[in-house]
Amino acid sequence: MSYILTATKDGRMEFSSDYQKAQVKEWLTKHAGKPVKLTLHESPNQRRFFEGALIPIVIWCHGQNYKDWKTREAYRDVVCREFNGEIIPFGKSTRKIAKTTKGILNQGFIERIITWLETDFGIDRTLCLDSNDYKKYRDELRPFTNVPENYIDYLLKLNRLTKVL
Repeated sequence: MSYILTATKDGRMEFSSDYQKAQVKEWLTKHAGKPVKLTLHESPNQRRFFEGALIPIVIWCHGQNYKDWKTREAYRDVVCREFNGEIIPFGKSTRKIAKTTKGILNQGFIERIITWLETDFGIDRTLCLDSNDYKKYRDELRPFTNVPENYIDYLLKLNRLTKVL
């Protein structure tokens, strides 16, 4: 059984129809006391944060050109392989390949990358690894103010992105 519900600001969920609501209520009544798994879908903002902030920060940490699309593509593949890889047989050996990130950004994938950036590069999550800060930059500052064209240059201008290690 799968339903798409709408979350409200007061923490409740709205159903698309009364029929759907009645079906879910009936199912919950029949299965009272049983565990229920709620799977949250990734939001477009999580995807934008991953592609527009995290991947460029990883590239910057490695001293590469974070503005070049080919570099972004290559590092994105490496990050996906490292944090969401699968080992497959390949001839007489094995290879680690990157699996898709669709639908898993909010299931610990982004958090693992952020923890790695903090641990290995000393990046301060409160200064530059906040998705809400990236959203504000992307939606409010960049289009309407005279700020740098990309998030890395914006963070560097504010002295919020510095390598500690």
